[in-house]
Amino acid sequence: MKKLIVILSVLVILTGFVFAATDTAGSQIGVTVENIAQLAIANVTGAAFEIEAATTEGGIPTINWTDSDGGDLQFTSTASDTYTRKITAQIAEGNLTWFTLKVALAALNGNESGSCGTNAAADAKTIPSASAVDLVTGIGTGWTGTGVGDGYGITYSGDIVPASAADMDIDTYTISVTYTITEGEAS
Repeated sequence: MKKLIVILSVLVILTGFVFAATDTAGSQIGVTVENIAQLAIANVTGAAFEIEAATTEGGIPTINWTDSDGGDLQFTSTASDTYTRKITAQIAEGNLTWFTLKVALAALNGNESGSCGTNAAADAKTIPSASAVDLVTGIGTGWTGTGVGDGYGITYSGDIVPASAADMDIDTYTISVTYTITEGEAS
């Protein structure tokens, strides 16, 4: 009988070790999503316009240019369910009365993810100095990627304003364009 009690005692002890080895524990991980609105003009190779004899012909009233070296419009955005973001452009410095600067955006390209908005400037838009013009609207939470060619490709074009051409002087001018990512419309 003693042997049976010893054997049963050993079995009870071993069973306790087996059940103790299957214990589990849990852990909670917090994830915080911050309000992010970051914008970059990347991969600019140099947008420039020149008025020179090689590009003009006597008697032409306006001269049109297009320069696709404006770079890539890239951004990262986190937005709540209550609003979207938009990207605007405005001439910040160097507004010329005799020159109209326009911007067009190519279709979204690259490693985009999420809600990267709607191209509102597929057709060239004049960039004003008094107010901003919408380029991309309806941006939610998403990003365009950061590689060469990622995002919306920027093409600038320009026209000489015939009525103000007399204001043009021989000089080199710089036009600064400010791009802004901001809250857009309510969702």
